[in-house]
Amino acid sequence: MKCKQVSGAVDQGCGLVFRYQDGDNYYLTRANSLEDNVRLYYVKKGSRQQIASWSGKVKSGVWHDYKVEAKADHFV
Repeated sequence: MKCKQVSGAVDQGCGLVFRYQDGDNYYLTRANSLEDNVRLYYVKKGSRQQIASWSGKVKSGVWHDYKVEAKADHFV
């Protein structure tokens, strides 16, 4: 997937939803250029739980490539 954060004073993010079951149960990545991080969340019964986080430069206004490989209970 490609995404580009272009504006926002409170949040500048984009991400990828996968293993979507319904609006209350899915996995989510979020890249935030204001916080310079990428996070992995699990949403279960509408409640979001952070699983992992990476800190590093996430530039605004630039296209980024994101990919998630999900095999059984292992994500890359």
